[in-house]
Amino acid sequence: MINFMKKSLTVKVTFAIITMMIIVFGLMGWYSLKRSSTTIAETEMRWNKHFAFFVDDVMQHYMQDNDPEGLEHFISEASKSSGFKMLKVINADKEISFSNERDEIGRFTANPEVAALLLEVERTRQPGTILNGSISITAVPLIADEGCSVCHPPYGRYLGTTVIGSDISEANANINNIFFEGTFLFVAALLIIIAVLYFSMRKLVLSPLFRLVRDAKKVSQGDLAHRFRLESEDEMRELADHLETMQSQLRSTIAELADVNNSIVGAIDELDTSSESLVGLSAEQASGAAEQAAAVHEVTTSAQEIATTSAQISANVESIRKMAEDAFDACLQGRKDVKDAINGMSLVRDKVSSISEATVELGRKSHKIGGVISIIDEISEQTHLLALNAAIEAAGAGEHGKRFGVVATEVRRLAERTVEATAEIKALIEEIQESTNETVMITERGSDIVRDGTSKVDLVGDTLETLSKRVEMTKESAKEMAIATRQQATAGEQLVLTITDINSVAVQVSRAAEKVEKNAMGLKSISLKLKELRERAQLLDKYKL
Repeated sequence: MINFMKKSLTVKVTFAIITMMIIVFGLMGWYSLKRSSTTIAETEMRWNKHFAFFVDDVMQHYMQDNDPEGLEHFISEASKSSGFKMLKVINADKEISFSNERDEIGRFTANPEVAALLLEVERTRQPGTILNGSISITAVPLIADEGCSVCHPPYGRYLGTTVIGSDISEANANINNIFFEGTFLFVAALLIIIAVLYFSMRKLVLSPLFRLVRDAKKVSQGDLAHRFRLESEDEMRELADHLETMQSQLRSTIAELADVNNSIVGAIDELDTSSESLVGLSAEQASGAAEQAAAVHEVTTSAQEIATTSAQISANVESIRKMAEDAFDACLQGRKDVKDAINGMSLVRDKVSSISEATVELGRKSHKIGGVISIIDEISEQTHLLALNAAIEAAGAGEHGKRFGVVATEVRRLAERTVEATAEIKALIEEIQESTNETVMITERGSDIVRDGTSKVDLVGDTLETLSKRVEMTKESAKEMAIATRQQATAGEQLVLTITDINSVAVQVSRAAEKVEKNAMGLKSISLKLKELRERAQLLDKYKL
């Protein structure tokens, strides 16, 4: 499409005419041929239908006259007529009763299109026609009338169908010939019309247009004094007049441009000098602003790092302060626990002293009990001896001393039991004395341990007291350090904000300097373009005014 648009006007006009003529005459020719073909086909179909009706009427006449020989002779002669292809009589059971092809008699129709046509004719009781290739098949129903009452059922009953086929291939061939002849005539007429239109357009339209193109080309080459000459009095002449008016205005404009060019030459030189100076100054200013912005950016980075470090130190100091407070609270609790331990040790020491004194008293009393037991033991031994002597004396007294002997014996036994009990009590007292002695020794050692523990707990209490004082001092120092670090962090943040503002100002200054430099470069570019314009304006000298 793009290459076609680059073609000459002659090619474009010719192509447009040919396309238009092909479309218009093509549609007209196609419609005419289509209409002619349809008319011929319809005429052929009507003729075949009338021929079928004629054959059917003749066959019914012979059938009513009961003249089978005449009917067969008629069918034989009709089969010889030009274009006749098929003649069948099919009864109501769709069985072929008569056919020009003897081998089909007694069979059923095998053509599905013919079978469908028979059903339609039987249903409507009206003739029907179909095309089967190049054969036009017409089916005419056989209806019983008054003349058929002798051989067939009563009047109005469907008896069968007469099927007649005619060859329409010759008509189709005629239609094709007409189509090809019409196409040939159409193409020939189209070529003649195109040739006439082409030469007419070239003579009446394109030739004056080409002359105007040649004149305009000379004007475009600088010959503004050249005239557009055209002898006709149509739209082309009007176009030539407008071109001459435009040529005259162009001469006036070029003359004015030449005067303006001479006036702006000096201004361009001054603008060039000023723009070069401004470009140099703006470049230096932009460079200084960029360096200042870079330095401020570095200071901003350092200040941000200081602020971050201060914040970290403040967090660490706050952690130390909390740890010092926790340690101080722990020291206070430890000191309280040590005091409670000292009080408990004092109570233990007092209890141990009381137990020791009670144990010593128990030892003394056990010794007293031992003395009493010794006295009882001695008394028991003496009683035993006295009882023994009494028994001996009673035995020497005979009958008079038997009762006394019995008493003496009982006293002796009691004395023996007393001695045994005294021995057991003595043994128990000795065990109690040994246990009491061990208890006293253990109590004394416990008292010594309690005294040592009390001394050590006192030392721990003194140490915790000293430690709590130092931890309290550390806590206060940590508080002061936390306050100082928070103030330092706040100052660092303010410093960062201040430097950030300075950085923003520096960036704005740098951007402003860059804009000034760009404007200066733009001014320089304008100066260069003005120089180019001046050089181009010098091309006006080549025009012939």
